[in-house]
Amino acid sequence: MTQGKPHRRRRSGILASTRPGGKSQPTPLWQWIVGIPVLLLLAGMLVVFVWINFFRPDIKMDIRTATLPVAGRGEDPGGLSGPRPWLSVRIEKKDVHLPATAEQTARLKDGEMVVVRYRFEAGTTMVMGWNPAPDPAKPTPGSTGR
Repeated sequence: MTQGKPHRRRRSGILASTRPGGKSQPTPLWQWIVGIPVLLLLAGMLVVFVWINFFRPDIKMDIRTATLPVAGRGEDPGGLSGPRPWLSVRIEKKDVHLPATAEQTARLKDGEMVVVRYRFEAGTTMVMGWNPAPDPAKPTPGSTGR
């Protein structure tokens, strides 16, 4: 029997790029030139996605604001919580019910103006919120009255 060096197996997979001394081959310059801008672009797109979805959702929702007259009022029979009052306004030829309290329905008369924030979603009008319109005769706090 002859004594000799043991047969070395050829490496495959991830270890194929490493040299026997454990040092890997340097990355070619063209990979740095292509890879860094691609990684920066992906990071920028992630920042824009997070900004729009978490900090500025009104950008993607297309929320509209309109000052509209109250067209009517009513009450839906409620379940355990009792009746639910609402005010009706007309947004782009559609009657839309605004959820309200009994106090709000008693205070606002038909024809009075309300400011409505809404958006269109899947063919329906989604009301995001509403407030009574400020009275033009009364100056708002902080205004000079001119």
